[in-house]
Amino acid sequence: MEENNKKKIIYSSLIVIIILLIISGITYAWFSARGETESQQITTAKVDLVVEVNPDATHIKDIKPTTWSEDIEENNNNTDIVQIPINVINNSTIDVKYNLKLATENLSLNDNVELPGGSLSDIKYVLYRLDGENRKAKKGNFENLSEEQFIMKVKHINKDETHHYVLYVYIEETDGIQNSLQGLNFNIIVNGDLKTPDNTYTQDGLLLHFDGIDNTRNGHSDTTEVWEDLSGNNKDGELKYFAFDETSGWLEDGLRFDGLDDGVSLGSKIKDLLKSDFTIEMVFNCDELDTRDILLGNYERDYYGNNVNFEIYRNYLFRLYWNSGNPDYRGSLMMDTNKFNININLNKTMGIVNIYKNDKLILTTTDERFTTYNFDYSYVYLGRDNRPIDSETGVALKGVINSVRIYNRKLNDVEIKNNYEIDKNRFKF
Repeated sequence: MEENNKKKIIYSSLIVIIILLIISGITYAWFSARGETESQQITTAKVDLVVEVNPDATHIKDIKPTTWSEDIEENNNNTDIVQIPINVINNSTIDVKYNLKLATENLSLNDNVELPGGSLSDIKYVLYRLDGENRKAKKGNFENLSEEQFIMKVKHINKDETHHYVLYVYIEETDGIQNSLQGLNFNIIVNGDLKTPDNTYTQDGLLLHFDGIDNTRNGHSDTTEVWEDLSGNNKDGELKYFAFDETSGWLEDGLRFDGLDDGVSLGSKIKDLLKSDFTIEMVFNCDELDTRDILLGNYERDYYGNNVNFEIYRNYLFRLYWNSGNPDYRGSLMMDTNKFNININLNKTMGIVNIYKNDKLILTTTDERFTTYNFDYSYVYLGRDNRPIDSETGVALKGVINSVRIYNRKLNDVEIKNNYEIDKNRFKF
């Protein structure tokens, strides 16, 4: 009889419940919805995020202790492992980030004194991502799940993208008696919410967004050789020549360049940038500001045509080297720190270029040559240009780039200040 009690575990009611946090303008509010079988959806002007649960997985009973296999197909075929498919669907016009949390209701051990042995820690879960990288997302147990626990923290999801998960729930078989787990009856709560930063970067016209903290669309990686674009436009950058050591490679909040040959290749992904209004924003840290460090460029020594570099020049100057030096403008950085936010924007029709350091205007110039320049901006790099690495020393960036954003329009002063304040708090300068 005792052996039979040990093996026979009944869940007479296991219900999946969904709670969503949504964005409406800049106001955040909680909305909740409960149900056994229907998907829950809340829509606003900006965000339409759906957390969808398979209704066939909402009421499971008669499962027995079992073991988890490293072979996922074996688990899929194990009838004593509950499978709860979960889809996170972003129907928004923008990218968002979300968390998934897990909790339970009415979960406690059977208090029958004749049924000793077992622990809530024997009830396990595994959240498994069916697509993308890092597919096995999180393992845990239900011992403290009367309060919410993160099972997936801060995932980036592109507009029009769906993430597919399976939440596996099972009782892990042990060598001891587990009779107190007999006849449990409880609800599982899956909680999905949008990450709610104090502010968000300006999204209108955003062409490219590189972030040193979230350097991939699945968070941070110390080994990725692609700097993934978070704008949703798939303008990823390819890391070239990085050694991935203490002088070259990823930090926790940025990418270190060695000053020799490191560069992030953008190819022709922003080729139309210079043909209309644009804004370039960067957070970076130069090891030495009295040397020459290229931030963004495509200069090639043997080709004097459509070469444009944005760089730190000697004597603490920011330099806009346009059309192989025709024109060539420089503005003082008024240095009090090596790390700062820089903003360059062009009014193409008027031929006006403004350059800001930490939201303060340091250079403005009007030149009709900006209005007539309509070449493709191709073979572009972050941190260097196209010159051979032995052609000139002190040209490639020696320092760190923390963030890059490129827009297909000129940001206004309010937007520039907003983005600067977010950068300042995010990257600590």
